[in-house]
Amino acid sequence: MKYSIKFFLEKRKGITKNVPINLNVTFSGKRMDYYTGKRCDVDQWNGEKVVLTKVNPQLANGQSAREFNTDLNRLSLTIDDIFKAFEVKKINPSVLQLRNELKIKLGKITKLPDSESFYERFNQFVDEKNYQSEGSVICTKAIIKSLKKFKPGLSYGTFDIQCITDYRNHLIDAKNFSKNTVNLYLTKINTFIKYSINHGWAEKNPFNNYKIEPQVYGNPVYLTIEERDVLFNAKIENKELELTRDIFLLQCLVGCRFGDLMKLTKSNIIKGNIEYIASKTKDHGVRVAVIPLTKKALSIIQKYDLPGGKLVPYMLIRKMEENLKALFAKIEINRIVTIPDKKTRISKQVPICEIATTHMARRVFIGGLYKKGVKDAIIASMSGHVVNSRAFSRYYNIDIEDQKAAISLIE
Repeated sequence: MKYSIKFFLEKRKGITKNVPINLNVTFSGKRMDYYTGKRCDVDQWNGEKVVLTKVNPQLANGQSAREFNTDLNRLSLTIDDIFKAFEVKKINPSVLQLRNELKIKLGKITKLPDSESFYERFNQFVDEKNYQSEGSVICTKAIIKSLKKFKPGLSYGTFDIQCITDYRNHLIDAKNFSKNTVNLYLTKINTFIKYSINHGWAEKNPFNNYKIEPQVYGNPVYLTIEERDVLFNAKIENKELELTRDIFLLQCLVGCRFGDLMKLTKSNIIKGNIEYIASKTKDHGVRVAVIPLTKKALSIIQKYDLPGGKLVPYMLIRKMEENLKALFAKIEINRIVTIPDKKTRISKQVPICEIATTHMARRVFIGGLYKKGVKDAIIASMSGHVVNSRAFSRYYNIDIEDQKAAISLIE
């Protein structure tokens, strides 16, 4: 991580004696100003060399010039050490994190204030977790923002079962979140608390005595191959919706997660195949997904010639999913499907255009192959799933036609 350190005299109109010396650190587009505790006269300071200009200046605290300059140099080296530690942990710190780490190093505080550290540590957890998926980062930061708005002064000490229960009820009753989303929020908070305990930031985990409900999924809903091809052949005048269509279709044809698709470049194309390591499973053993490119996929890739060799232009996932719903409705892909209600989990019927998401493309790829009789192991080798993944079955649907075909084999 690049950073710069600068010492400067605080500007005070008309004051030239006993002026405070501040430290300025710039990094990652951020800036931290910090009072060094040192003072000198304007004519005693050499800003370029960051030293006192006189050999034996009369300083208010009685220090010699050598001691004074050594203290400033030590402060600079401390900042270097802090950034080295951040780099090892792959942390992109906030200004507050840097300031607190400096105070700890200088012995001004022994630890972060409890009410402050909970949310600071939560943000630090996101940085150190090094999520590969943009969606995971956005989701976790949304959880932090939501929890902080609900309980601004929350600390490790006050985060208990009652707080979990109150927050869960708040998400369901006030925010109208689905039970699956609520359980996802609680699961991510639980992961953070476990991380905090492992790093010595917290002592107890209230989730040990609180049961998070399991995720409940209905039958997977996705486009048929015929509907996919209707989308492929559609004439779309709106350029943004056309790009949305192309990104979605390419995802349908290679089967990767949206976050992985946005990172793929032409260097991932090897001998007519897309090759990449799925970001979500990279920590569970390196597994290279290999997907032969079809004519349809190649026609989309050849349509764009982008700097850095990106396969398609970048689009935010939130914008992408907003556009998908409008796109499906425009092309009249509005088949009625059955899904569980988000809050009651009772079945209800909705047009498929209302529930279009980027992840649906991954189901189109996996479900389409499954319907053609392709073995799970072969599909997983292209989808990037780990072997025997419990989530794999959520990507395809077994219908009455599959069951009839199976029975016919033993009649």
